Amino acid sequence: MSDAPLVGASPTMLEFGGNQYELHPLTLRDWGELERLALQACKRNLIESYTKNIGDLDDAQKQTAIDNAFREATKIDLDSMPSKKLKDGTDVDYPIWWASATFDGLLSTVWLSVRRGRSDLTIDQMNEITGQWSLGEAQQAADAVGDLSIPQVGNSESPRETETASEG
Repeated sequence: MSDAPLVGASPTMLEFGGNQYELHPLTLRDWGELERLALQACKRNLIESYTKNIGDLDDAQKQTAIDNAFREATKIDLDSMPSKKLKDGTDVDYPIWWASATFDGLLSTVWLSVRRGRSDLTIDQMNEITGQWSLGEAQQAADAVGDLSIPQVGNSESPRETETASEG
C-alpha cells in the first residue's frame, strides 16, 4: 500500500489538549489501517453481544456462549462485515460507519492523520490527549481529516461514476 496521500492537500493545524497538531491527508495505508481497526471493533462487538448477559448461566452454558462468540467472530472478515445505517438512513460498509459514527472510529481517524507527522504518537497517547473531547469535537476533527483526504470533485458522484455516465 502507498504511503503517498491520495490528494495533494497540505497539512493543516488543529489545536487540542492545549497543543497544536498537524493534520495530514490519509494515505491508502492509513485507510487500510482504519479497515483493520474497524474489523477488530466489529469482532469485539460481536463477542460482547454474545457474552454480555451470561451471568445467570451455569459454567458449561457460559463456556458454550463464549465458544460460540469466538467461533462467529473468526468467520468475520473485511468482506463479510455487516452494513450499517448512517443518521441520514444511508447504508454504508461497516468500516465507513465505524470511522464516521463511533467515537473510537473518529479518534482513530484523527490519530492516523496526526501520526503522519508524529510517528511516535500512539493511539493510547491520542486517547489521553482527546479524553475530554465531546463527540462533536471528535467529529469536527475527523471531518477536517476527511476534507484533507478525500478529493473534492464538486458533485455528489464518485469520479468513476461520473466517468461512466459521460461515456454512455
